[in-house]
Amino acid sequence: MKKNDTEYKINIPIVDDEEWNPDLDFFVELYDVSTGTRYDGDDTHCKVSILDEDFPGTLGFENTEISVKKG
Repeated sequence: MKKNDTEYKINIPIVDDEEWNPDLDFFVELYDVSTGTRYDGDDTHCKVSILDEDFPGTLGFENTEISVKKG
């Protein structure tokens, strides 16, 4: 990151597994590496939420009743 950069992308790897986990929140804060102090501004501290998508899905049918003839 250069001194006058106004935008910088960082990648945070997230490991997905097949186990149920509660939703998880963590924070990303931007610090000046030379001083160890957080940069000024509301956009230098953000909350990231990982939603667990491992809940079982719902199966449904268009018609809730159907009539058929025996045989």
